Amino acid sequence: NRHVRVAACKALGKIGDEKAINPILERFKKEDDFVARTDFISYTFGKFKTEEIFLQLLEVLKSDSSPDVRAAAARCLGDYKDKKSMEYLENSLFNDDHLIVRFYAAASMSKLGNKSTIDVLKKAANKETDELVKKGLADAMQKLEKNK
Repeated sequence: NRHVRVAACKALGKIGDEKAINPILERFKKEDDFVARTDFISYTFGKFKTEEIFLQLLEVLKSDSSPDVRAAAARCLGDYKDKKSMEYLENSLFNDDHLIVRFYAAASMSKLGNKSTIDVLKKAANKETDELVKKGLADAMQKLEKNK
């Protein structure tokens, strides 16, 4: 049952014991329900700031079939504050077909970026057609301007 798996995932995230990382990753890789996969990322992956989880998030952002799951990964990567994710986030910002992924990619880039990131976000804003994503890009640029 998906609800039981998600509840167990949330509980492990709250406990925060790093011994749970491998079982969580194994369960995540076997999970085919996109809602459960999104919940795994939202409620568990953000609690463990490990290299294994970070690499899984990069892979998910790059190749998961569900836009909701990719969006959760993009959002979570911003909390990791690891500059290695910028390339993946930028790729999603310019190339992902789904607006929610682009929106969260921009938001995470504002958490990780510096002054040069503003130019990337401006370029994306000039190309973007969706109003929600344009608003997210404007907010991201404003946040980076404040933090200069």
